Amino acid sequence: MARLFDNVPRRFFNPLAATANGGNQQQFYAECVLMINALFADRMQVGREDLKDGIVSLLLADHIQSIDEADMDTVSSGKPSVFTGSGRETLGESGQSPEDRMANHVISYLANEEVGWIEEGIDSRTYSRTYMFTEQGMRLADYIQRASSMQLDEMSNYLYNTYLVLSDFTRHRKEWENNNPYTLVILNIYTNIKSLASSLKMLRRSIKRIVQRVTGRLTFQELMDNLGEYIDGDFIGEFTRLVDSENASLFRGPITAMLRQMMDSSKTEELFIRDCMKAEKEQHLTWEAARIQVYEQVTFIEDFLTDGYLHIVRDIRSQMVEYVMTVRLKLKMTMDIADNAQEVLGQFIRKLSGYAAGEDTPESLLAAFRILENYYISQGSVKSGARRREKIENQVAEQTLLTEEEILEEREKMRRMQDVPYTKDKMRLYADKYKIHGMVRAADLPLDSKEDALASVAVAAFAPANQMDVHVDNDYIRTEKVQLRDFTLTDSTGYSERDSVQSEKDNKADHMHDLSQKADLEEENG
Repeated sequence: MARLFDNVPRRFFNPLAATANGGNQQQFYAECVLMINALFADRMQVGREDLKDGIVSLLLADHIQSIDEADMDTVSSGKPSVFTGSGRETLGESGQSPEDRMANHVISYLANEEVGWIEEGIDSRTYSRTYMFTEQGMRLADYIQRASSMQLDEMSNYLYNTYLVLSDFTRHRKEWENNNPYTLVILNIYTNIKSLASSLKMLRRSIKRIVQRVTGRLTFQELMDNLGEYIDGDFIGEFTRLVDSENASLFRGPITAMLRQMMDSSKTEELFIRDCMKAEKEQHLTWEAARIQVYEQVTFIEDFLTDGYLHIVRDIRSQMVEYVMTVRLKLKMTMDIADNAQEVLGQFIRKLSGYAAGEDTPESLLAAFRILENYYISQGSVKSGARRREKIENQVAEQTLLTEEEILEEREKMRRMQDVPYTKDKMRLYADKYKIHGMVRAADLPLDSKEDALASVAVAAFAPANQMDVHVDNDYIRTEKVQLRDFTLTDSTGYSERDSVQSEKDNKADHMHDLSQKADLEEENG
């Protein structure tokens, strides 16, 4: 593994530690790198005037009166400028505004080779001074942006993309043999699952921080603001997309099963190890070292999906329950008193002040003093206590005899409850319903509700079992409530016309069987 300062300049992080003149300039330089990143969003290089105007706008917005130039002097004595022969701006500064002068110093400082956020160059057409954003600066900007907003990735995509990669490799193994199988399969899904684990840990940390905020002393307004932040938080939406009844249950099991089946094949194992040695040639891995690396990555994927994922999800659920219980009790204690109840409360306090706790206070009023001992509500105080086991006494209940119609109605109700909406056979019929010339397009499927979206994902998940191939596009289908990766299902090449005819015969036989059962019931009911 390479060392950090073999890849980044020696003073690369110095701007983020600037606290000169009694002020705090870290935020200014953090905003600088984000502004530079935005300037280079659609351009390879930016002119000096555009860059200076952006920095001047930040100086004015942050009301910065001066920039510490002592550190800049020591840094800028290194690499000379391509225009002036020195690392500092040597043009006349007497006619410039203070903001322009400071912006010129900042540009020269950030362009120095010891800081290395930007690189100075010359436009070959106009011979004017231009700047390019360095690779290290881009990565720093990406980190600052993510750390500032605490945005979470679309975690459900990690599971979906992992499933698609494994499914495609399983069905088209020969096509993958000469197409970097280790990098595009093992390393790809390993990176996906590690990103999922990191995002889930960030999610757990976010909800834990919010829970900790409500355990101390809060005013009613602070409590309501905290509750609003919890309800509007993006992490709730991410969590609901990953609960067991949705994406997790559809993909975790198939991913683990396909991964184990794939690694049980000695030929596939040899394929991955050989490609791993080729992909990691800089490390000069031996056969055994490459085998250990492949199996460590596969083991991490299996362990996380079977155990680590469930552990983190249970922990997040527990924290959410504790938060809701704590807020519920806090609201009861801090709720504003209505105007018409103030007089009643005043009479109660005047009566209560005539007693002393523990002396001649009536038994019925002792509980009123306990509020003084419960000033704070913690997570521990709202957890479920021990259940008291009471003596079980037999009770006689009246029996009700059901009529034949009621029995049939209850049977039909139980049958409907056991009718699982997403199974392989039902997804085959669902695909046939929207199939046009042997092809099903995601854009033709309904996406008006959550059930429609789950059916669309399920029909793609069961496509290989229903003799259909899945082709995933890079675009997304978006509606007001749903965002889904575009895909197309086509009949597999091995799915013959005879299989289609046999499937139709099976459907007709099932239909005749249902009609026969219905006729028998009608005959019994006479």
